[in-house]
Amino acid sequence: MICFDKSFISGDFLKTIGKLYSIEKKSVGFVKFIFEAYDGIAVVETIDRQASIIKLHIAPGCETDVDDVLKELRKEMLIEPFSEINDCAGLKKNEI
Repeated sequence: MICFDKSFISGDFLKTIGKLYSIEKKSVGFVKFIFEAYDGIAVVETIDRQASIIKLHIAPGCETDVDDVLKELRKEMLIEPFSEINDCAGLKKNEI
């Protein structure tokens, strides 16, 4: 799946949108594999292994696709935006 928007034409295609999530520890690897299967829409980075905080680096124009994948994953596991968490493992929202 390839998603493009006007940022691709303007040269901003190298800039990703970063969003933090707290997920179940046992699901981190699974979520990484799912997003790898959706080639190019997002890259998953583990920010804090102990607290199970991940960062999605979302390709411009793919936000809707990522939201759709997350919506389906939430049916099977706990995934919360990090902004809904006050403070986890010393990380503050917007710090990363």
